[in-house]
Amino acid sequence: CSSDLSAAGLARATLTSDSLYGGTSLSVIPASASKWAGVAAFAAAAGIDPSEVLGVGDAANDLELLHGAGRAVAVRSGAPEVVAVADDLIDPPGEGGWAAIVELCAART
Repeated sequence: CSSDLSAAGLARATLTSDSLYGGTSLSVIPASASKWAGVAAFAAAAGIDPSEVLGVGDAANDLELLHGAGRAVAVRSGAPEVVAVADDLIDPPGEGGWAAIVELCAART
């Protein structure tokens, strides 16, 4: 079914290794939707330049967000392709990652 949606151009279906919960995750989203599309639309409506956006991710479905954001932050234990595009690396949320994001934001002001 998901391959039919992809072939028709209606949705993107991806299987990724789930580093947080283990196993594999299936993501199916409309072809026109993405994390970056939502963030970019919000930023435009709020008058925020994309260069001022800090994107945080850990999986392949975060790549477009990280490429679009002015600063890309990846969770250190994230997918190798995500870690490779990051400007900064942080620990997982339960190990101080949220504090590291606050520190990165504070350093920009």
